[in-house]
Amino acid sequence: SETTSQFPEVINVSTTFYSRLGGIHGGDIRPSTNILLRRQRHAEAGLIFAKKALAIRFASPLVNSEREKEKIKTCLLKEASNIFETGGKDCTFEKSCTDQHIALIAD
Repeated sequence: SETTSQFPEVINVSTTFYSRLGGIHGGDIRPSTNILLRRQRHAEAGLIFAKKALAIRFASPLVNSEREKEKIKTCLLKEASNIFETGGKDCTFEKSCTDQHIALIAD
């Protein structure tokens, strides 16, 4: 919009706010990733999903079973992989690592 093009700081503040609001250990990470995707920062957006997936093991008191945790983790990693794929050749390494991690979880 016109405000964000005149004042790029607004985007930075919004991204920081939503990142802290969603956080890795709780909350919704979609608002911050949506802002990053609109800014064409695919690597950062994908990393938010990957970090959240890796934190599932430690910070998920609502999910009791290991099977359910692995299912959520795999889903988040697949979303990260899709975001990295959208990033094209700039995110090839991240996508490859994420896909390998998904394969290891599946085994």
